[in-house]
Amino acid sequence: MHKIPSPSLFTDEDKAPGLIIEDNGLTISLPVRWGSAAQCARANTFIPVDHDRMYYYEMTVVDEGDGKRIGLGFCARDTSLNGMPGWEVDAWGYHADDGAKFPGRSQGLKYGPVYGTGDVVGCGLDFKRGFAFYTLNAEYLGPAFSLKEGLRIWPMIGMGSAGAKVSINFGQRKFTWDGIDDLEGRLGDNATIEYGREACYENCGLH
Repeated sequence: MHKIPSPSLFTDEDKAPGLIIEDNGLTISLPVRWGSAAQCARANTFIPVDHDRMYYYEMTVVDEGDGKRIGLGFCARDTSLNGMPGWEVDAWGYHADDGAKFPGRSQGLKYGPVYGTGDVVGCGLDFKRGFAFYTLNAEYLGPAFSLKEGLRIWPMIGMGSAGAKVSINFGQRKFTWDGIDDLEGRLGDNATIEYGREACYENCGLH
């Protein structure tokens, strides 16, 4: 059976114009502010659905820039790349400047700590139980969003601060957070109601 490739880098073909992509598609920066709009990049392919294994990637904040406007998450193929992750329909993000999560709208919901230069933020997807989560400096932050069934989604990085720069780890090196197996064990096979869609509808602002 042919295995669907996982996201492995970012490219110039699927990014907003203000971003600079270097280091073989694994470093993203915003040298100068690009008008009033934040700038986003979408990874080179969608995340394959795997009900036997969680998907996970990490972002290291090399420089938070002049306003700490940085975020990561995931989005659909046609989601606009002008705006922070999670501000547009079919996009979800966790932001550095306020620690809020954004479920497809510009009004955030309280979620985790703020983060900045030197911090490592991870984004994970549990297709078996139907939810997304984040980590910060190897600490699991808990469920953030419910996953939308049948929607193909791509990793997404965004920034709106001049001088911001991040590096991405798609698994080409050891992750800072190594708790996937432990999380799988704690959740078990019957955790859908507690950790999945039903738990996230109210908390994540989805309907």
